[in-house]
Amino acid sequence: MQVFNRYEVKYIITQAEYEAILQALLATEDMRLDRYNQTGESYPIQSLYYASVTDAVSQQALRLEPSEFKQRLRVRSYGPATTTKPVFLEIKKKFLKKTYKRRITVDYETANRFLIAGELPDNQIGREVLALARKQLQPVIKVAYERVALHATSGDSDLRISFDTDIRTSTLDLNISNQTIGENLLPAGMVLMEIKTELGMPTFLRRIVADYQLRPTSFSKFERGLKRSFQESNDTYTDILQKEIAHA
Repeated sequence: MQVFNRYEVKYIITQAEYEAILQALLATEDMRLDRYNQTGESYPIQSLYYASVTDAVSQQALRLEPSEFKQRLRVRSYGPATTTKPVFLEIKKKFLKKTYKRRITVDYETANRFLIAGELPDNQIGREVLALARKQLQPVIKVAYERVALHATSGDSDLRISFDTDIRTSTLDLNISNQTIGENLLPAGMVLMEIKTELGMPTFLRRIVADYQLRPTSFSKFERGLKRSFQESNDTYTDILQKEIAHA
């Protein structure tokens, strides 16, 4: 089981800013590309989010009113899930701007048994995932994107910085083995930058943020994707509602 407790700050930047900031970070020698980016190319991430209709269309999910506490269950893979890749079952909580994430790594077959039959190994995190799944009931949206990520070279630092592009969502095809087809949530040429740390920004990073005049923003892929799907079609709400009624 992996546990992450940290603050997350997000920025929407241009492609040109991304390229300059990436080089500036690497030039400090305090950051390096993570193991999935060693070739210099981005890597794909795909997440399947669970929610009940009362959550998916609630004021919390669509940000009609602020909420201090959020909790999400998701199934994550690097690209479409296959028998040769690990799959992650994650519980992600956010409280007072701090994010708490716990996850277990399972194989493709175990993930499929969870998705189809709601079965997991009988351990603490497995029981927590199943308990949350019973509350949030159904997968409602799949999110996919390309990521370039860096982490601190110092073993004493938990700093991680990611850059996400081509952020796509689907509420129709929820199969984690399939590619996610959809329009980008960001305007063309824009990149989502995220700083994740529990220990605070080091001096070199504060300087880069100031030099590029970066302004924090609130951007949830889950919430933005749901909001757009509801705006585009009433079928999304109806489908989620029917699933919840069927499991009542």
